[in-house]
Amino acid sequence: MNYSATEAPPSLHDDGPLIEAVTLLIPRIGQRLHASTAEHAQAWGLTVGQAKVLLKVGLWGPTPVGQIAAALDVSMPAASEIVDRLADSGFVHRGEDPADRRRVLVAPSDAGKRFAVGLKAERCRQVAVALGALPPEHRPVLVRGLEALLEALGGPAGSGCAAGSATHQAPDDPPPSEGSTSVHTEIKAPDRP
Repeated sequence: MNYSATEAPPSLHDDGPLIEAVTLLIPRIGQRLHASTAEHAQAWGLTVGQAKVLLKVGLWGPTPVGQIAAALDVSMPAASEIVDRLADSGFVHRGEDPADRRRVLVAPSDAGKRFAVGLKAERCRQVAVALGALPPEHRPVLVRGLEALLEALGGPAGSGCAAGSATHQAPDDPPPSEGSTSVHTEIKAPDRP
């Protein structure tokens, strides 16, 4: 028997409190992560939209505007406008795609790369502090649960903070204070070109 999008299968009727908890918790987690992204962006004089583009381009390397638009779920004109502002500020460069001269590639400048690496490191530190507050045996259970939820919702599961990436605390960063739920390090904005 098929169930409509608004009708849950019988086995889920008893899970009402769990479903309610997940639907309330997921947006709150997103808000906390978004707040750190906004703080990082503001420290560099950028908007959250610009930060999202720089994170993608800074970690992916040269990227077509269409791919940026698709990744952020925005229109091509909206993505192009953000790229224009980032280019004017010296965070990205535009160039021809050698494989298709009709296509424009967006590449990060050195400042763009520093921003992206710093934002990813901040997100990883933030999650590491939160995971550190959990008993060690609960951590893999949480990750497996989140991966299963993402897969069930139709998205690929994957990690962005693998060992060896920008997850480790820099030697000059102060250690997180005991009991803290968020890590914030002071970020120096790049010199303007």
